[in-house]
Amino acid sequence: MAERPGPGGRDRWPASFRRRQGQQTRAQRRALREHWAHFGVSWTYGQILHVDQLFGRRAPCTLEVGFGMGECILARAQAEPDRNFLGVEVHLPAIGAVCARAAVLGLENLRIVREDVLRLLNDQLAPAAFDQVCVFFPDPFPKRPERRLIRTLFTELIALHGQPGTQLFLATDVQGYAEYAEGVLARDPCFLLQARGERPAFRPVSKYEAKGHAEGRETWELRWGLV
Repeated sequence: MAERPGPGGRDRWPASFRRRQGQQTRAQRRALREHWAHFGVSWTYGQILHVDQLFGRRAPCTLEVGFGMGECILARAQAEPDRNFLGVEVHLPAIGAVCARAAVLGLENLRIVREDVLRLLNDQLAPAAFDQVCVFFPDPFPKRPERRLIRTLFTELIALHGQPGTQLFLATDVQGYAEYAEGVLARDPCFLLQARGERPAFRPVSKYEAKGHAEGRETWELRWGLV
């Protein structure tokens, strides 16, 4: 395994997201003020996050990276109360929208981290934290592939923090990204390709995906298992 950058190492690798916040609505700002203390996860360096403590129980846990407006993670958290969901997102409008909806639904099995997932995994999260990782429609970074989320560092950190049998789901509407991701995972002996072109039953069609289908864009689905 490659050497991990170490605490505070987020500037030692290219960020896996674009710094674009957009305009928050008044309702999103209010949701953050009123509900972040319940749904949000905050920490200081040197503190290791244990998923069981975050949720106050031991249960299977899904890590969803870049949940956007939360269509999948909210639907799943409501439909699967016996599973914990840890969502990672950096864009405040999306986080505010998800906090507002989660409060209306009364979800107790959802927590949100506002952080680069690479930094979270590298510096803060305890091992054996989750048994599913979902990456749906990540930024393809066509001009800067070194910034793509699916990279060697990410897969090594997933292997470190997952457990035997942990599944990694990827959906993308960029064929080149799907092919690139297959290449990255094929070089990692910790992962085995389990399915190609098989949509997981739990993933709803998001507004983004529906728009893509209307414009003729295909969705590529991949699933790997941690061995």
